[in-house]
Amino acid sequence: MLPKVKKKGARIKKVLSTCDGVLEVRGEGLLIGIVLEHPDAVHVQELLQDRGVLVNAATDSVIRIAPALTVSDAQISKFLSVFTKVMQEVSYV
Repeated sequence: MLPKVKKKGARIKKVLSTCDGVLEVRGEGLLIGIVLEHPDAVHVQELLQDRGVLVNAATDSVIRIAPALTVSDAQISKFLSVFTKVMQEVSYV
């Protein structure tokens, strides 16, 4: 795996694992699955899409992201910011 891809993936997984409503973050490199505590994946996908972030609701409780290998640090920061805010909105905590 390319070192930059591994580093970017590790950054994303580290932040996602601290988000409200996230049970587990798994995957390698930039192919990442985000397991939600509740079956809200489609709703989360819609909220993210409304904010300009495209993800895939792989199952009722898993969000899949697969950004391009050339994704910039600024794009990653935007995704993490938007995802964190959306998860705070839908969190049952």
